Amino acid sequence: MITVANAHKVLGRKKQLVAPMGWAKKLNHTEPVWYEYRSALEFEDDPTETPEGLLIVCQWKRKDGPKPENWTFGLLYGGERIYAIDVQPLMHHTNKVGKGRPFYLQRIRGNHEHTWSEEGYGYAEPFMLIPVDGPAAWKDFLDRAGIADAPFVHPDKAINDGQQELAL
Repeated sequence: MITVANAHKVLGRKKQLVAPMGWAKKLNHTEPVWYEYRSALEFEDDPTETPEGLLIVCQWKRKDGPKPENWTFGLLYGGERIYAIDVQPLMHHTNKVGKGRPFYLQRIRGNHEHTWSEEGYGYAEPFMLIPVDGPAAWKDFLDRAGIADAPFVHPDKAINDGQQELAL
């Protein structure tokens, strides 16, 4: 199992994306409004090292009537989501892990940040984001996850500009 120390070590090491941002319809999802971007990561100090299971997964849910758009930006390591920012204004998350941490067993409403705990994935704290949008969340995610700056491409723009959607 991944420890907090392991998660912090991965977060603290500078990383860069292997693939530029490109979006595809999220596979195996019942709602057609979800899109996804995935990329492996490599360590900047050794670009030949591309650890298996170190990647980012970003998801976007299009605005649907009165429901606002949703964004998730997650860093996975060893198959586990060790860090994430979720921009989900109408959603909530209940912390079932994170004993001894400030929001343990509390319900977090709206935008939140996930960090690794000794019990595993799932601990979240409220996350203030201004403005509340994908590009701002992307920048904060890159900074906090230790990933080199990379351009943000909005899924609507990518799709409207005729970007070929690839199944990832």
